[in-house]
Amino acid sequence: MRIIIHSDQGSDDSSYVYQNLIKEKHAVIESFHSTIKSKKFQYVKFTSLNNFQVVEKVTGYLHYYNEERILEKQAARHQGIWGQAAC
Repeated sequence: MRIIIHSDQGSDDSSYVYQNLIKEKHAVIESFHSTIKSKKFQYVKFTSLNNFQVVEKVTGYLHYYNEERILEKQAARHQGIWGQAAC
């Protein structure tokens, strides 16, 4: 999915509130891109991958990030809670 923000440079789009919101969203996306590059492409030459391989790596990471990682955190939190109760 790709999100494109189109602006006609009207007064709403040039407001400080709008500009700050866009900067915040941009920072989150840039951080995510940095993470995915370091996790999945750190030791890969981009010229060595075809489009299908790139999509496969990104899709796999998105699945991990949105589902498996969350379950891991929940399991660790649950283990931590029960581990503290045993002390």
